[in-house]
Amino acid sequence: KLKSEKKVCDEKYERKCFETKELKNEIEILRKEKNTLFVSLKASKKENKGLDKEFKKKLEACANKLTALEEFRETKLAEEREIKIKNRKEAKYAKKKQNELKNLENRDEEEEKRDLVVASISVTNP
Repeated sequence: KLKSEKKVCDEKYERKCFETKELKNEIEILRKEKNTLFVSLKASKKENKGLDKEFKKKLEACANKLTALEEFRETKLAEEREIKIKNRKEAKYAKKKQNELKNLENRDEEEEKRDLVVASISVTNP
């Protein structure tokens, strides 16, 4: 009976040793996997940092371009406003000159009419 119990105990011990060895192997495999993933994660973080810096540079460049375009647009709008104001002033000036010319022409016509009336009066009444 003792022999059979010893045999059973020995078998249990062997099984436990085998299971322990398998677990140790599995632990070692998982440890290696973990280290590989950790290295990969570190590399990814570095890559992301690089990409993040690159993205920030591109974003800043785009923001600068946008600012420059907005400033250019504002400058052009200001120039357009100045041109419109100048054109209005020129149009007002031209209209004023045209009215002055008309007034001069009207005065000349009235003076000619007066001269004709005076001339006709002096011809009829010597």
